[in-house]
Amino acid sequence: FALIVILLMWRISKTKLGRVFKSIGQDEGLAEAIGINIGYYKILCFMISAAITGMVGAFYAHYSRFLGPDMFSINEAVDMLTMVIIGGMGTIVGPIIGAIVIVVLPEMMRGLAEYRQVFFSIFLIATLMFMPGGLYGLYGFVKDKIMPKKHDSSGNPVGGQTREGVEQ
Repeated sequence: FALIVILLMWRISKTKLGRVFKSIGQDEGLAEAIGINIGYYKILCFMISAAITGMVGAFYAHYSRFLGPDMFSINEAVDMLTMVIIGGMGTIVGPIIGAIVIVVLPEMMRGLAEYRQVFFSIFLIATLMFMPGGLYGLYGFVKDKIMPKKHDSSGNPVGGQTREGVEQ
């Protein structure tokens, strides 16, 4: 089911609807200034996320055979938010990377279990201060610095746009 949701989100991000969501996320005032109905698209986004969350909840209820309010605490909510921030907000791959880090790291540091919250707090603060794009954003930054784009003899990127903005 997770793979289906990831593919659905990736597909939505490539459509006009995805571009509208991205423009609202980047600059709500500008999006409204160019004629996007902010309220409509915010409600639509909430409806899509509620539908996905409802389906996940139904699958989890079937899996655990019981749901109660004590099953989900503030710790789970903070862990999920930490996964998104550490992995990289605004991307599809970022929260997946964050989830892997948040799940695997405690297993690797099992001997230091009493310092888990301290370590993750420091890691979260460092991510917010030094890597605002999360680990996925850091990957993109390093990739751009280490593997610069190829240019032809006139200085234009190969296979991209020229300096005048005309497609090659």
